[in-house]
Amino acid sequence: MGYWIQPDLTFNEEHHKYFWRGVVCQGVTSVMDRVGVRENDQKPFIPVGCPDFAKTEDSRKWGSAFHWIAEIVLRGGNPVFKDEQKQIDSIPWINTFRRFLEENKFKPLYDQNGHPLIEYPMYSVKYRYAGTPDLVAINDKDEIILFDWKTAQSYQKSYSYQTAAYEQLVKEVFGGKLFPINKKIIRRTMLFTANGYLPPFERKNESRDWTKFLSMLNILRD
Repeated sequence: MGYWIQPDLTFNEEHHKYFWRGVVCQGVTSVMDRVGVRENDQKPFIPVGCPDFAKTEDSRKWGSAFHWIAEIVLRGGNPVFKDEQKQIDSIPWINTFRRFLEENKFKPLYDQNGHPLIEYPMYSVKYRYAGTPDLVAINDKDEIILFDWKTAQSYQKSYSYQTAAYEQLVKEVFGGKLFPINKKIIRRTMLFTANGYLPPFERKNESRDWTKFLSMLNILRD
């Protein structure tokens, strides 16, 4: 499937792989999952990134399911699962996300072809990587906010690297088109549970976040 503003970008959702002009390219989360740190040379490497919602396969799948819930609700739909039990389990999460939208007033930005920037894949020609921000929106103060949804119990340092990578994509693809090239972008990581959501982890113009991600990207290319 090609994407509206960048027809050379395709995304295989099943395998979560990006292709630029038919050639596979690095994605933001795959970069962070392939680069690790360790305490010393006797310890194993631990990936910088981590799957949403912790350790188990079921919880990772639910993290993906929540992103689908958020996308459907943002597009004005009602999420419906084929599995009856999953539908029942999803109700508090759906209600939580709807409440979040009611309590935080913003609306999605739209590309030049009228498509909302909801789960919108982008590619950096300059740095040769791709990624899919969960939402790029604008509020009533004319602030641009880049949202990243997480189903986790606490914030991780790596979240700021991830949103910095998305910010670069948004600026490169849409800066000077949808908004002034030098306009600030607020990055907000939101943690959701079935019972509510935590205050956002917010970043504004912290260049070290982008530097951290770029160093990881360069490690994979060395």
